[in-house]
Amino acid sequence: MIVVLPLLIPLIESLALGEARYGVRANAVAPGFIEPEMTGAIPDKAKERIIAEIPFRLFGKPEEVAWAVAFLLSPIASSVVTGTVLQVNSGHNT
Repeated sequence: MIVVLPLLIPLIESLALGEARYGVRANAVAPGFIEPEMTGAIPDKAKERIIAEIPFRLFGKPEEVAWAVAFLLSPIASSVVTGTVLQVNSGHNT
C-alpha cells in the first residue's frame, strides 16, 4: 500500500476530473492488512510488530472492505463522491 498509494491518488483524481462531465465517478479502495488470508502466513512475532504500528491495533476483515466498496458503488450514499481513495486500514497510513 505504501508504494501504490502515491501513484493511485493522482490517477483517481485525474480520472475523476476528466470523466465527471460524463457522470462517471472514479474512486478506489485501498485496504490495509486484512485477515485471515493476507495475514495467515505472517509469523506471530511479525504480526505483533505490525499490530503495534496500527492505531486501532487490529487487522481489517474482508467484510469491512466489502462495505467500503458497497458505499462507493451506492448511487445514493456516494452519488457526489469522486476522486477519492478510501483507505480501509485501521488508521495505518505509513
